Amino acid sequence: KDLDSEAATVAAAIAKIEDPIALQIKTEEARQQREKDEAAAKELSRVTAIRERIEKMRSAPQRAVENRLGADKMTECVDRLVAIDIDDSFAEFRREAEDAKLATLARLRELHAAAVEREAESVRLEQQRQEQARIAEAQRIEQARLDAARREQEAAQEAENARLAEVRRQQALADKAELDRQAAVQK
Repeated sequence: KDLDSEAATVAAAIAKIEDPIALQIKTEEARQQREKDEAAAKELSRVTAIRERIEKMRSAPQRAVENRLGADKMTECVDRLVAIDIDDSFAEFRREAEDAKLATLARLRELHAAAVEREAESVRLEQQRQEQARIAEAQRIEQARLDAARREQEAAQEAENARLAEVRRQQALADKAELDRQAAVQK
């Protein structure tokens, strides 16, 4: 019993010494794990930020198409992309960023050329539409002039026909009067 009691006392004394050390070890391990987790989170954040910058470059053509940008806005996109400096901030992703920039610039320039062509075609079609409208208006005016001239000619023809009818009527009256006079002379 005495031996067990003394062993318990020694064990308690040892525990008094070991427990704070064990607690310090656990605290240190927790601190190291926290630092490791923070470093991993920081690294993930750094890599994610770089990847987002690269993806933003890559998605520029798609955004331009979705927003139906015209040639002027497309030029602004190209200029903004050209201004991006692929520097050490891209770290180990620098080559990927350079490739993305070059591919995106090529695609944006294709889209810009297509936008310029589309806008030129739109201007040409608008000019053609305006020309057709001008021609149609000129034809409408000419047709109105021809219709007025035709109506005037028809009115003149009707007046001439009425005059000729009056002349014939007067001639018929004169002929009748002459016949009546001759008949009276013969009697």
